[in-house]
Amino acid sequence: MALKASGFETLKDTPLRYAELHVGFDARGFEEKERELGYPIERSFYVGVGLNLNEVLFGTGPNPNFARYRDTLPGWAVRKTLEYVQVPYTSVYAKSRFSTIRRVGTTLQD
Repeated sequence: MALKASGFETLKDTPLRYAELHVGFDARGFEEKERELGYPIERSFYVGVGLNLNEVLFGTGPNPNFARYRDTLPGWAVRKTLEYVQVPYTSVYAKSRFSTIRRVGTTLQD
């Protein structure tokens, strides 16, 4: 989940409008192939800070960008893509694994 600072009225005219707060949950080791390979069951929580590329590329502000193309078909396609895709190396995360269950043979063990 990403909380965009540009969505808050008090932050719209500050440099923080380019930031996003990310919060998430990750679980691994539950799929059949992972079980067969003996991967442990892991559950993790993470938080991070990212760059709101929609705001950088199409937002209003003093910096030149592509805001004039915002309502064109290519601009729409890029904006929609960036709503669902986090471009690599535009965020940093801290992760905390809060549960790991190792597999031994076919039984689970803490």
